[in-house]
Amino acid sequence: MKTKFTCAAILVLSCTNLFGEEGKFDGEIRGGYQYTDDSIDTADQFGLSAAIKYESNSWNNIVFGARIAAAAGEGKEPYGIPFFDADNDGYGIIDELYIKGSYGNSELTIGRQAIDLPFVDTDEGLGLIDNRFEAVVFTNKDIKDTTIYLAHIRS
Repeated sequence: MKTKFTCAAILVLSCTNLFGEEGKFDGEIRGGYQYTDDSIDTADQFGLSAAIKYESNSWNNIVFGARIAAAAGEGKEPYGIPFFDADNDGYGIIDELYIKGSYGNSELTIGRQAIDLPFVDTDEGLGLIDNRFEAVVFTNKDIKDTTIYLAHIRS
């Protein structure tokens, strides 16, 4: 697991010079605690996650983005939102890797990305690491006060 996370960090950092020296870094830290006490058993779980995102400056109306995230903690919560993987271990992933192009009032994003639409949302599960989706999303804002979305979303 450490090897995968290290490779992800190297990938994001090495891509920072792909589209020029400038770009935008963002990050977040999340924490969570769950406790269940039913008539049979009690269980609790505590976890922390961290994420770092890089998005390049626009080059010919093209932007590259990548985000790595990791979660770690202690405990097991069989009834709530799972903080960790199926084996109750922490994990690290490349949860965003996309290319975005724009022309006029239209934008096309291809790759693994955060999506916030009425029918799919990054915070739906409220776990330690937000949901991300493999998708192709086309957005157009040519009509006043209207945004048109065309998307093919997978996982």
